[in-house]
Amino acid sequence: IINMESTPKEISEIQNKRGGVSTNFASLEYFIAQFITLHYFKGPNEKFLAEVFEDEYFSFGLLAKILDKVLQQYPQEYEKFPMQKLRRLQRLRNIIVHALLKSSVTLDEKNEGIQDIGETYFHHAGKDHKVIEIFKEYEKLRATVQPAIASLPGINEKIERIELKSEENNI
Repeated sequence: IINMESTPKEISEIQNKRGGVSTNFASLEYFIAQFITLHYFKGPNEKFLAEVFEDEYFSFGLLAKILDKVLQQYPQEYEKFPMQKLRRLQRLRNIIVHALLKSSVTLDEKNEGIQDIGETYFHHAGKDHKVIEIFKEYEKLRATVQPAIASLPGINEKIERIELKSEENNI
């Protein structure tokens, strides 16, 4: 067990990146839910979002399945939407957020602290995944999936309003 107070900088950076991935993916899920809500209600419906999509038992798999069905009604968007990349992105998010962080540790001669940490892995579903490779793949897929979500009908306008609102709060 590694004492978090003596954890090297690299481990802390990984933990910070994990939080960033979790936050990023939550925003992607939110905008997908917004798109579905706009499709069915022809406008925002915060009560529906809160009671259905934000319910603790509502899964991403179900959200993606509904998105797939709704997108079929928008043939142009359906053809170009990277659904498989979205599903892979979610799998990577699960690995990053839920996996055990594992690395070889070399203690100093007196066993009082950590001298060196070897390559770090996410241990998930019985497999080791190199941390750096998982983060790189997540970023590569996010760079494709996020703009695709932002360009869904009605969503780009919603994102722009949220960005403007947050800029106003920072002034």
